Amino acid sequence: MGIIPIDLQGIEQWAGCIAGIIFGLIVQGDAQEYFVHMFETLAKRTKIQYRLNPLQHLDVWSIPAFLFAGWGWSGRRVEEPAYFPPRPIPRFLVPLAGPLANFAMVGILSSFYIFLPFAFLEIAIAINIQMALANLIIPLPPLALGRALCSAFEVLRPQRRTLEFSGTLIILALVLLEYAAHWEIFRPLILEPSAVILKWVLYR
Repeated sequence: MGIIPIDLQGIEQWAGCIAGIIFGLIVQGDAQEYFVHMFETLAKRTKIQYRLNPLQHLDVWSIPAFLFAGWGWSGRRVEEPAYFPPRPIPRFLVPLAGPLANFAMVGILSSFYIFLPFAFLEIAIAINIQMALANLIIPLPPLALGRALCSAFEVLRPQRRTLEFSGTLIILALVLLEYAAHWEIFRPLILEPSAVILKWVLYR
């Protein structure tokens, strides 16, 4: 069905969940930075400042989503530098680099799982799959697809922070309602496909 952290039991499961969230947040934030730097002139390319401190990527508003839904978003916003092309498609792709990096992390962790088939790694992999799917499917900011839509359309760019705050409240309300009332809102879209992908990745 998928991983919901609030339902986990045991130190190993919780450690895997926390590790998965930390890895997922860091790669989501730093992948956006890397994508932006790809447009810099090679001769003038500056060093990418990777941020390995997970607190620099954590949005405290995402914590309830992680706990009750098993997915969330990175709080890091990458400002587009002067050399970045001011066109809709590149702007649209910047936030989407984050969830694509989550899939890359799934590949890395799955390689370790071949030799170390522990529940710790399985849960960390599952969390990254769920983060990737949620950010690619739900068109509300602060999730990546919602941010991408706000960035791509010039008319929405000035209202990005307002839209992101509103989207955050809507997402959290739906997540808590889904968990408390057992409504099927996000689970069929995220947790069920994530379970299928996890099974394919680990046991194919």
